[in-house]
Amino acid sequence: MLHGRGAVLAGVAWTGFVLGVAPYALSRRVLGRGLRRLYLTAAGVWTVLWVSATVLGRLAFGDRTAYWYWFPVGLIVAAPMVAAAALAAHRATRGGERGNS
Repeated sequence: MLHGRGAVLAGVAWTGFVLGVAPYALSRRVLGRGLRRLYLTAAGVWTVLWVSATVLGRLAFGDRTAYWYWFPVGLIVAAPMVAAAALAAHRATRGGERGNS
């Protein structure tokens, strides 16, 4: 497990990667209507949750391992992206996109 500066660098790199795919998503013309907004909203909510959880966890536990905190928080932080993916899949496969029903 990473500690100290390594954990901070890994977190910054991961956040940069996840948010860095936004320009790619914005440039794709094959995306369904509303998907850009959906992705950017989910990425924004994910970022706020991740930063909040990281700051709170760091303040509460420092470098100590607290799986009972990090595992459920990880699932909660993942929820916006999972929900966005499920909604996008629904729109794409069932004609749920506005204007197609």
